Amino acid sequence: MAFNELPYAFCRHATSKIKKFEDIYNLSSFGFRGEALASIASISRMSCHSIPKDKLSDGGKIEIHGGRELTHVRCGGTDHGTTIFIKDIFFNTPVRMKFVKSKGSEKNSLVKLINSFVINNPTISFSVKWDDKDRLIYKALEINDYRERFLRVFGKGKMSLGNSTLVHVVGEYGDSRFSAEVMVDVSKGSGNATQFIFVNGRYVEDKQIHHAVTKGMENVWPAGFRGTYCLMITVPPSQIDVNIHPRKTEVKFKDGQILYSLIVSSISKVVVDKQKIRDDVVSKSGVNQSIPDYDEQVDWGSLLGAGTNDLIQAKEIHPRHEISVEIGKRYRLHVIDDEVLVYDVKEMLIDFLCTLVGRHEASGECQVVPLLVASVVNVKYEDLRKSLIFLERLGIEVFAVLEEKTAIKTLPVWLEPFRNHVFLNVFIEIFIDKKIDSVNEFYSAACSMKIDSSIVFTDYQIKKIRTETKLFKVIDESSLATIFKDS
Repeated sequence: MAFNELPYAFCRHATSKIKKFEDIYNLSSFGFRGEALASIASISRMSCHSIPKDKLSDGGKIEIHGGRELTHVRCGGTDHGTTIFIKDIFFNTPVRMKFVKSKGSEKNSLVKLINSFVINNPTISFSVKWDDKDRLIYKALEINDYRERFLRVFGKGKMSLGNSTLVHVVGEYGDSRFSAEVMVDVSKGSGNATQFIFVNGRYVEDKQIHHAVTKGMENVWPAGFRGTYCLMITVPPSQIDVNIHPRKTEVKFKDGQILYSLIVSSISKVVVDKQKIRDDVVSKSGVNQSIPDYDEQVDWGSLLGAGTNDLIQAKEIHPRHEISVEIGKRYRLHVIDDEVLVYDVKEMLIDFLCTLVGRHEASGECQVVPLLVASVVNVKYEDLRKSLIFLERLGIEVFAVLEEKTAIKTLPVWLEPFRNHVFLNVFIEIFIDKKIDSVNEFYSAACSMKIDSSIVFTDYQIKKIRTETKLFKVIDESSLATIFKDS
């Protein structure tokens, strides 16, 4: 900035990016009111030294304390640029100091904010020093690639792009697209210090988008642990509202559901080979023994030789595991509480679904649960068109997302416990390319489905299903060996 322009940088609204009213609905800059520097200058002791690139002799230095200009002098130099020094924040408004958090908490907030600048500006060099620690140097990259800078900040050792513990995800739908780097490695806790979301280059904090990322990685990140990621979202400026919070770290999307569904489905697709990735995490983090996980491969079948009592005892030892074993292609054994159940998977599902669909049709009432993040199923939207009216009557609202997938926006109350389960995919597949408008037509379509014993249910889901169907058989010691022998 030139000498004469320097004072205006600290005047309210002097640097506003708004030229006309319509600009508020099409913002691309981080700030736009022109209030940040003026606000900081009013509650601190600040100095600014600036030299313009086109005229090195026309630089200046200004000093402001509590909003009052103390000095403003000419100051040339041999290189262009701007240096701002701030100290004694809230020195003139001591009541504000009561709202300042602990030193550690405030520092953590600053670390994350500065890291967001470092990641989002890879072509700019940064030098960061905290307390008495060594200075961190982030050299400018020749290309604008946030991925390399992200690894420089959070990568461990010689981790590089393409590393097996780093997941690269891209997704696009209409004018919206995103790119993400997600680390498979996890750490204990629920903090977000290593989780970054950018929308059109703007650092934001969005619980729904964070939920979409964690939902996509749920088969890789164990419960109770946090992962590291960087998500870059690009949408037309007219499709977001950034003017909803003074900090500018919150935005509102016009079509948020589509974006969230896109993120979940894209990440889930990339981590299909979850067991291989999970094994990498286990071998490197050593968390396997301390985290009971539904995906952990336990050979429950090896316990069957001794009978039902051993299965029930195993359940008591591993209460968080689903003890569920396939019996041939049709049946499944499930241990729940102090009982061992056997059921025909297809017969049980059809009976359960037809009971609830029939009850709904008879009552004419529909309690609907709107989903915060839409559930995505592997079914083309076009293949469901013939039965859309019946689906809507059930309380299931769907919309197209990606070429081969459909997103579910609402579910009836009775189906909501299964929203994150392969069962939901099976349920929607019943309607593929069929015109269904009654319970009988639904029953016929369900009977024609190919459903085998590979579908696994949680204890909670089994309890819900068991309240609606009598097709579970409780078995004892004498019948267990016979069932497995016949299978």
